[in-house]
Amino acid sequence: MYIGEEPKTLEECFERLEKDRERLIDECDDPAGYNSFNAAATEEQIENLEKTYKVKLPEEYKAFLRFANGATIMGTSATIYGTDMFGIKDAMVPDEYYTVGERIGDGERIALNPADGELYSCYNGTIKSFDLEHELHRLIEECEEEIIGFEEKKAQAAEDPEEKIKKSQAIADKWIRFMEERNKMR
Repeated sequence: MYIGEEPKTLEECFERLEKDRERLIDECDDPAGYNSFNAAATEEQIENLEKTYKVKLPEEYKAFLRFANGATIMGTSATIYGTDMFGIKDAMVPDEYYTVGERIGDGERIALNPADGELYSCYNGTIKSFDLEHELHRLIEECEEEIIGFEEKKAQAAEDPEEKIKKSQAIADKWIRFMEERNKMR
């Protein structure tokens, strides 16, 4: 569930993730590192990465690097590697691919196939196409659901204690009347 409108561009996704991260830290007692974004990569770092690995990076991944040169989002929900960790060897990723990140904390990896310059999800020997923008939308929804849940808990905790007692008593009274009526029917 989104708070407000769904982001329409990658840039809007990045802005929304940053705002959600700040809100989680400021309002929701977000633990350090649960949502963290490195400083943006420079064009030189991105070009050096392409030259070093002799690959053409997908535009959406380059756009992400321009936003954050690596990030952890919602704890183990997603880690997207920056230029410093790109291509690390990983048993979950075929040797000819370059590791770009991790997803959902269950062993799924995001990898780049240098043969076609596309991103793929690698999980338990299965390789399928991966859409980074779609993943960012999923992560925004996850962040915002957490914000909504925290705000609901905060509102419940802030409820007037006397009002809570009245509500509890009203529920108890209804239950007693229900049981009395039920016993009369027997």
